[in-house]
Amino acid sequence: MGLSVISWAVMGLWDSSPAARTTTVRVCITGLNSVVGCLFLLRSSGIRHGSLGSILICIPSFVVCGWAFQAARRVEVWPLYAEGTFAAGTTLAIVSFLYLGRSFAILPAVGAIVNGGPYRFIRHPAYLGEFTMILACFLSNPRLGTLGSLALSIPAIVARIHTEEKLLASESSYQEYRQQVRWRLLPGLW
Repeated sequence: MGLSVISWAVMGLWDSSPAARTTTVRVCITGLNSVVGCLFLLRSSGIRHGSLGSILICIPSFVVCGWAFQAARRVEVWPLYAEGTFAAGTTLAIVSFLYLGRSFAILPAVGAIVNGGPYRFIRHPAYLGEFTMILACFLSNPRLGTLGSLALSIPAIVARIHTEEKLLASESSYQEYRQQVRWRLLPGLW
């Protein structure tokens, strides 16, 4: 899987028009896919995975992300504010993934609990990064398709967080972490 995701990073650049290859959005996607692919290759084998039901609950958030990007404008014509928003979301996701390190998982799983970096402030910074990227897709092309993906991303990400936390709740280290870091996604709100 890791090599496949790394190949998506390379093929995304290769398949892009010369004008798209150096856009902020294309570089962000390449960086994100490269990090995710490497983490797949390096992750710990000691990760305990969630049930089939928990996996199925999380699938819609992947679909919504793909839909958001498909509904967005071509990367060559994104407005600067949308590119900046996408870069901020991608950076937060990449930093979050790097802090997870060998505990990285795409689907609900239990690994070592991470409480450094962005995990000191909120419990699910990678999902905030994901939502910010979806918001950027909407900002690039504010119309019904991107608004729909933005609106559906909220319950999809919330369901994913609840599913993941339900799995992690069995770990005493996660219970301690929850007491230290109160907010799941947005400090002061949730």
